[in-house]
Amino acid sequence: MTGLAVTSPPLNPALFSPAIGRMEKTLDSQFARISDGPIFIAADSAEEALAFVSQVFSELGGDRLKSLRDRVLVFDKPGVLPRLLKVRGDLHNPVVHSREIERELASIVKEGSIALLLPAQLLSEKPHVLLEAQ
Repeated sequence: MTGLAVTSPPLNPALFSPAIGRMEKTLDSQFARISDGPIFIAADSAEEALAFVSQVFSELGGDRLKSLRDRVLVFDKPGVLPRLLKVRGDLHNPVVHSREIERELASIVKEGSIALLLPAQLLSEKPHVLLEAQ
């Protein structure tokens, strides 16, 4: 099992197992459906939330969540999504971890579940998933 290279030393992916277990049904229903609103995933930082999402769609997330992996794309640079939509026409589950790309998505994506990865202190409403120390 490889570590997550956003820290030094890298995080062990197993750190997210308890949170994935608690949130598995919520995540499955949110990512598998066509939504009329975003999925809010909050943590101490957007990077921590992104590391969590990467593990949700790995073996740690179980067969059902792992099967959704091909329907999820992470966007970290503005301008990519509009170009992709010109070619593809639709997008199931974009994952965003910056405000700039979030604003870009809001005007483009009409259906599907948009996952917004945010630091918990920036949310004004209750997130679908909140990662916090146990």
